[in-house]
Amino acid sequence: MDPVRIDAPSAITPKPFATGPVTAGGVGALCRFAGRALVAVLELLLTWQERASQRHHLGMIDAHGLRDVGLTRADLAPEIRKPFWRA
Repeated sequence: MDPVRIDAPSAITPKPFATGPVTAGGVGALCRFAGRALVAVLELLLTWQERASQRHHLGMIDAHGLRDVGLTRADLAPEIRKPFWRA
């Protein structure tokens, strides 16, 4: 009588290593992720630069300009003192 052969489920069957180029989900996905991360970092840096610039310009407004818009130096002080990373 021939022995009964039981096939292992494919989930536990070892698969040979691929020797060809990395396909979808490999290097391409990593590059897309890195690209999106780089864009996000650059956008954040530009936002911080814009905030710093705006707060600097607020601090440069003279008394006449403040009167024109109905503000005092004390009104602007909390905004001017904020660090660039805080909205």
